[in-house]
Amino acid sequence: MNEIVFCITKKCIFNNEEVETFNGIGDIINGLASTYLICKKNNISLKVLCRDRSLNQLLNLPNENFQVDESDIIYIPGDKLFSFLRGNKSSFNKLFLFTNGFNVSQYINEDLKKFLRNIFFSNIVVNNYVKKYQHINNVIHFRFGDDQMVDHSFLNSYYKKPFYPHTANDWNNLIDNEDKYDFVLSTFSGSINNFDYACSDHYSFKKKLKKFFPDIEIIDKKPQHSGKASDIDGIYFCFVEMTIMLHAKNILSLCSFPFGERPSMFSYWPCLLGSSNFQNYIYNYSENSMYKDMSSFSQEAYELTF
Repeated sequence: MNEIVFCITKKCIFNNEEVETFNGIGDIINGLASTYLICKKNNISLKVLCRDRSLNQLLNLPNENFQVDESDIIYIPGDKLFSFLRGNKSSFNKLFLFTNGFNVSQYINEDLKKFLRNIFFSNIVVNNYVKKYQHINNVIHFRFGDDQMVDHSFLNSYYKKPFYPHTANDWNNLIDNEDKYDFVLSTFSGSINNFDYACSDHYSFKKKLKKFFPDIEIIDKKPQHSGKASDIDGIYFCFVEMTIMLHAKNILSLCSFPFGERPSMFSYWPCLLGSSNFQNYIYNYSENSMYKDMSSFSQEAYELTF
């Protein structure tokens, strides 16, 4: 294997079927970081291709003259990436792939940071817009799930059984959103005032938060999932909020079970590429529990060299 082309694409091939990748910016960064590390360790050339026109306008990528169809791009789950590449190192001269990657937090180095920041965080328009938020030091991120950003029928088809024990609607209908909001607000009511800025995947929560904490800053726009965004504005404000976090000193991420079983890549990668102090809390309203846990995640280790 001489070259890997990491393809940022909305569709590719998995198990001989065309599938939607449905990955956010954080997962794309994580996938590219994982691929970069393996390529560096094994002297494989790496190139990056973005097939999403809206997203490509916000990235800093060279104009590569690749003629590639979705049927040529293989999706490899992050936990299978190394074993797939090792097992197929003689099968491909050039491999087109997409992956959501594995936990690379133990392997972050300055070369990787520079590589990723240049691609994802060097857009002049975004950085000029973020200047108005340069006073922001402390960001709180609330992750409730994708149900206000993505059509429920798609979520149910994507998170389908038996691979997932519950459909998206099972989780969305299990607990009323207002109950989740009240639980989070009551649990963290004493510390939210310490934060300058809040972001969330639930627009209705941002509106409610602003009523209780009028001094906290938000972007008053409905969030969009970059994997399903219908226009560039939706993706643009994803980058704006990630860039705000990139320059923040402290990030607190609150993730609703089952989405919080690992840190949100949306808030975790700005921390890894910046110098923020990052805390992640997982809450499960059905069990009335809230706990902080990064230990097992931060200690995960993976093979990199064939």
